[in-house]
Amino acid sequence: MKYIRFLIRRFLVKIKIKNMERSNNLAGYLITIYNFVLFKKFGRLLILCLLLVESFQVFFYIKDIFILYFFSKIIVPCLACFIFSLYLFSAYLKNKIRKIDLWIFVVFIFLVFSSVINSYIYYQQPLWLGITAQLKLFSIFIFFLLRYMFTLLKVDIKDLENTILFLGLFSSVMFIIINLMLNPMNYWHEGSFLVKYSGVKGYYFKFPMKIFAQMCLYYYLFKILRGSKNLKDFLFITVVIIALFIYVKQRMFLFFVVIGIFISIFINIKDNFVKIFLSIVFLFFVFIIIKYALTPGNYISIYNHSMLIRINTSLTILEILKKEPVRLFLGSGNLSPLNRITYQYLYGQNFWVSDVGIIGLMFEFGIVGLIFLYSLLIILYLKSKKITKRSPLILQALKVNVLLELLSLPINVGIAYSIGIYMSYLAIFDFFERYGEYNTKSFKNVFLRKWKKITK
Repeated sequence: MKYIRFLIRRFLVKIKIKNMERSNNLAGYLITIYNFVLFKKFGRLLILCLLLVESFQVFFYIKDIFILYFFSKIIVPCLACFIFSLYLFSAYLKNKIRKIDLWIFVVFIFLVFSSVINSYIYYQQPLWLGITAQLKLFSIFIFFLLRYMFTLLKVDIKDLENTILFLGLFSSVMFIIINLMLNPMNYWHEGSFLVKYSGVKGYYFKFPMKIFAQMCLYYYLFKILRGSKNLKDFLFITVVIIALFIYVKQRMFLFFVVIGIFISIFINIKDNFVKIFLSIVFLFFVFIIIKYALTPGNYISIYNHSMLIRINTSLTILEILKKEPVRLFLGSGNLSPLNRITYQYLYGQNFWVSDVGIIGLMFEFGIVGLIFLYSLLIILYLKSKKITKRSPLILQALKVNVLLELLSLPINVGIAYSIGIYMSYLAIFDFFERYGEYNTKSFKNVFLRKWKKITK
């Protein structure tokens, strides 16, 4: 960091700007902002808030706020790729690269290369369009961006805890206020991602920051179950519960939130009798949900329109794989929306690979691609297993979230379409496992030391 500051100072001196910090000109303001962001606590936490929001892809599919959407979709992955290229260069200088880092790169190269080639073979899609069709996979490098920024900002576990709790509580309060004061019907338009309409649910706001509210819920639940009598903990968990269970209309998401509550209680209860009782209650709960879901007339039944669309898409994919079994091994690739031929043109307007979970992934990447993708999940699971009851509460709360993400894989949009979320969890677990509070011997410092030797 000192070397970067030295380069900035040297450049500014060359253009005859002196006394930079005290200067009233643009350069002085830039240096002041630079110092504030990296060395003042508030500035560090502000950057950390923005970093976590982008890393967990909160606005990755929300086109209503175009600036945030563009930033999440293009800028952050490009920045992550740049950080990864710096990491490769520093690893070359050190003649050493970590196995996990190398494997992540291998997974990325294989998935993109196989998708580009297969989309060219089966659909004659130009190679450059094949790359644009897999822009979502570039979010895999968020792993390196998050880990690097943690090192740069010297993030400790308390910083991470405060940031996640702030994001979860602040977004929950704002979501409650928005629902109390605004009518979603007035803000709905065709294709909106923030305001949705359903014949059963009516008009409702979506909660983009619900993942942080979920982390807060498990964090305060852990504290209360372990004997906390602080009124603030009860107040905060009440706010989060109101935001999630009263105003969030995504029933499948709430189903997994309830599973997470059962897991949290099960972990923190020592009495075996209580554990057996909770297990019976949980199984009864799952049975009731499934029975309700399969009852005709319910909005989560198999007769629901969106469910029928998913079933038809799955049947179409299975029919394609039956006709051309070779696709089952390496997949069919993905077609870019910029291409003149799309999946919707070929297989129908409602054919969306991203809607059918593991079946869609198998169609896109094949069994071999699935093995590569799911290897990352195995690494994530093994990292989460190292978090115990003695670990910081925020990491235990994140572990519950990870378990729920893994449980929901067969039915959600799939790891490839939200890979930044999984890589963010992996980066957090890897960073705090490897460095403890924060790493003082980062690749950044090694890079700067060797760069100085080279440029002498």
